[in-house]
Amino acid sequence: MKLVYDGAVAESVLIRSGKRIELHVCELDEELFVLVMLVGRDDSMPTSIHSQGPYHDKNQAKAALSAIRWALTVDGYDGEKRTSIWSLHARREARENQHRRSLYVVDTSFVPLGVPPEDE
Repeated sequence: MKLVYDGAVAESVLIRSGKRIELHVCELDEELFVLVMLVGRDDSMPTSIHSQGPYHDKNQAKAALSAIRWALTVDGYDGEKRTSIWSLHARREARENQHRRSLYVVDTSFVPLGVPPEDE
């Protein structure tokens, strides 16, 4: 499968047979972004929410969004310009993602432990 990237997209809405998919790039921190995908019927609330990332650059997240959008368009989804109706759900998922990340902060600083002192 060939992936096509369109860096100009930050939010996308696709519809096929009453099924709606919304893709959103949400900012977690100043340098972290997450791609949120919401799926459900066009006339109701989302039934499934997935997130992918974090990405360390907004353009990386936009490229992932564009590739997914292109693949869905090839699969028969209509990518005509539409208004997003689930953006609040996307922001909530991004906030939950940020909260989960804050619970498990990773310290990558190097502190050599157990190194024996040299004999003088």
